[in-house]
Amino acid sequence: TMEKHPTYADHPMHTHSRSDHRKFGIPIGMHFDGVVSTGSGRKWARMIESFSWSSHLCKRGASWFRNFLICLVQKIMLVKEGAETTMNCVWRELCWSLYWCYQGVQPDRDSSGRLYTPDDGWLYDHRGEPLAGGYFLTVWTLKVDLEWLRDYIKLVGAGVMCALCGANGLDVPWTGCAFDCEWVGSVWSDAAHLARFPNRHKLIRHVPGVTIHAWVPDWLHTKHIGCDSYFLGSILMALFIDCGLPGRTPTSLPSFGMGLSTHTHRLVFTK
Repeated sequence: TMEKHPTYADHPMHTHSRSDHRKFGIPIGMHFDGVVSTGSGRKWARMIESFSWSSHLCKRGASWFRNFLICLVQKIMLVKEGAETTMNCVWRELCWSLYWCYQGVQPDRDSSGRLYTPDDGWLYDHRGEPLAGGYFLTVWTLKVDLEWLRDYIKLVGAGVMCALCGANGLDVPWTGCAFDCEWVGSVWSDAAHLARFPNRHKLIRHVPGVTIHAWVPDWLHTKHIGCDSYFLGSILMALFIDCGLPGRTPTSLPSFGMGLSTHTHRLVFTK
């Protein structure tokens, strides 16, 4: 079912050491998000950055059976200055692990790039041996909200509102919904996105097969503040036109659709 996915055609697993990626390749999804750990409300809450993964081939069972926790990092305790920040350490270990899970063999070096030597004992003796009976993992989806996309994965930059196209708040408005609107023709290819954002995250630069197309928009996690007014307005407009409102005609109503005002909210909900 993924043959027409933009990532599939040029995916490196076509030339993987395992000849049949359909048999040995396990597609997984990575989920990163902030969750409340203690306290309540925005002012008192303390946040934890959560890292987890799940297999796309596991369809049944409770969520605890399908989702695997990688780590939890207390946000208030993050070291954010210097080269060796907390998140850099976490990402280095994670990308190293994902790289070798994709190769499907025991690593021949540690996460810092140091090759194992006989002094490393078991790690040296078993380097290159198959993992998990020959199966390998490939990161197929990244499930993150817009905040994570901007602050950590860095798929969007200043003025850019979407990681999949060049929509912004100026010359390519994200509110354009016509078939010929500007952003339809500005959908990123991975190469074009790399040229626009050369400093995007190492997860995309160093883990084989991971491109911007791995990001899957989650409606509840990607809508921008204020967009509800556009959708609510268009729905209300359709309701008034189709059903009508006693004593009022659509032309005499306040402006609906693009830019629902607070006055309109009060009118509708008091009625």
